[in-house]
Amino acid sequence: MERPPSVHIRADDYAIGRRVQHIASLLPYNCILVSINREGRVLIPHGNTALDAGDRITAFLSAEEREALRTNLVEGMTSPPR
Repeated sequence: MERPPSVHIRADDYAIGRRVQHIASLLPYNCILVSINREGRVLIPHGNTALDAGDRITAFLSAEEREALRTNLVEGMTSPPR
């Protein structure tokens, strides 16, 4: 079984300090954020969860949308309308 993809958030990424509810429009259409690994702890993301440098976000999404997730969180680009 293949591991779900994850995105490592760095200090200079667009998503830093933003809450999940504020980046929802950046997520690909069929993307679900599953967990955030932060300093060895696993968090379940909710709308009010803010992203920090060093977070590793695990998501369920199609193979075609993996790169879009990473690019959107790093650069702040929006995905096509849902």
